[in-house]
Amino acid sequence: MANSSFNKADLNLLRSFMVLYQTQNTSRAAEVLNLSQSAVSRILQRLRGDFNDQLFIGTRNGLLPTARADSLAIELPILLEQLEKIYLNQQEFNPANLKGSIKISGVATALTALSSQLPGILGKQAPNLQFELDNWSSSTREQLLKGEVNIGIHLDMIDMPKQLLQREIGIDSFTLLTRKDHPLSGKKVSKEMLSEFPLAIYSIPDLNMTHSVVERLLQQDKIEMDVLYRTTQLDAMINLVSNSDVIFPGSKLCYHCFPEQLQPLNFEVANMPKLKLTIFYHARHQQNPLYKWLTSEITAILKPLLSNVQ
Repeated sequence: MANSSFNKADLNLLRSFMVLYQTQNTSRAAEVLNLSQSAVSRILQRLRGDFNDQLFIGTRNGLLPTARADSLAIELPILLEQLEKIYLNQQEFNPANLKGSIKISGVATALTALSSQLPGILGKQAPNLQFELDNWSSSTREQLLKGEVNIGIHLDMIDMPKQLLQREIGIDSFTLLTRKDHPLSGKKVSKEMLSEFPLAIYSIPDLNMTHSVVERLLQQDKIEMDVLYRTTQLDAMINLVSNSDVIFPGSKLCYHCFPEQLQPLNFEVANMPKLKLTIFYHARHQQNPLYKWLTSEITAILKPLLSNVQ
């Protein structure tokens, strides 16, 4: 890069380059950067001028990086992280000064538990920061690696890349849930009694999309139950359970979120594992006070709820 270009260097342009490289699509980059697509196109033109290289070739499938772009994508994250550390060490962290947007993706029970408190708490501390809560999907791990998602919340039972740090929030546990006036309400439930009712399975992305943990354990315990319904939508599951006799293998945190609609059955499934609710974020943010603050606030909301469901 020429000296004149270096003197005009803009760190935001370099961060934008990384987003373009990671997404290889101007529309997706615009979403991540919270900019218009035309603004991203202007940023790309500036980058091309500064580096005297095309950087990305437009194709039908998106942007194809040039050799120069590949080289920059290796060098820049290290430099940007070093600069970030220098800056953060000089500036006292204050959430009130934060701007931009934060995206948190998590399992639906955690988001439901968070949604009643998190916007108010974080909104008061960081009024200029926008927050987006989104359900965990099969692409969330990749989005965490690319910086499209800032914080992920899931169970530690899933395999995660080494680049993602894990911070345990607390321990939840499985339980069998039904509607309030279910025929098994208030009874000491036997295996034979369970077998008279169908199961409804809430499929959690990256955990039990094909065959749930509960199904396997019930089979090991020689409990035969037909699966009537599967869904990835928690609201749809709660509605189904509230209006039928199905049995929903859920968690005690889920019961805590919907106490008016659900009740736990008096039955223990053998060898049921504990569920460690965990925060995930990229290792490059390990020393970033923003992520320490977010982790602390999320944990402060969810940990007491998990303590209450033990």
